[in-house]
Amino acid sequence: MLDFEITPGKAIGPFSLGLPLPAVMDWLIAHDQVIRAVEVDYSLKDVKHGGYITLRLPDTGVVLHFGRDSQLLFRIECQNINALKLRYGKSILAGPGTPPTLVLVYRMFGPTHAGTFDAHSKEYQLAYPGLATSFAIPAQFSDFVSSHPGQPPLQLPDGTTPLLSRLCVEAPASQITSASLAAALTPPEHDNQAPTVFAYPLYGIV
Repeated sequence: MLDFEITPGKAIGPFSLGLPLPAVMDWLIAHDQVIRAVEVDYSLKDVKHGGYITLRLPDTGVVLHFGRDSQLLFRIECQNINALKLRYGKSILAGPGTPPTLVLVYRMFGPTHAGTFDAHSKEYQLAYPGLATSFAIPAQFSDFVSSHPGQPPLQLPDGTTPLLSRLCVEAPASQITSASLAAALTPPEHDNQAPTVFAYPLYGIV
């Protein structure tokens, strides 16, 4: 299990915002025993970055977004929290024996403005400067969370607390807000003319 440190607005593990695509590929090749496959997406739909190139690492749930023209890393996502050990400073955010709860996130990053509940995805979404987080809400508690807007669901009716399901790091200048959080945590749509390819470090692309 890879051990990554989270630095809001800057990095997750070895992946720092602003890194060029070739440097990231060099790291992936050097760690091909752990990163056994890479999915590559390409699209022109992201106007801000002139399109995007996305690397998905299925073994870790990490998703890396690069600008098409600059080929610089502008967004880092973790879509499978259980596949990684995540740290913030000297504290463990997620890993064996440490469930990544909403209470734990509040304790580490401090309270902020209220998040938003997405009834469609059944996720409570909370933003910090340079960091977006999403917490899975069990279907049976959707009405409970929806009926308490402005109040973080630190404890659900059964006494449990929501678990972190996804997180995203972007530059603070991106000003991630609750309104833009869903977009930040949602993979871009695939272009019909831009198929996904699978890259295997040291072996090639299929």
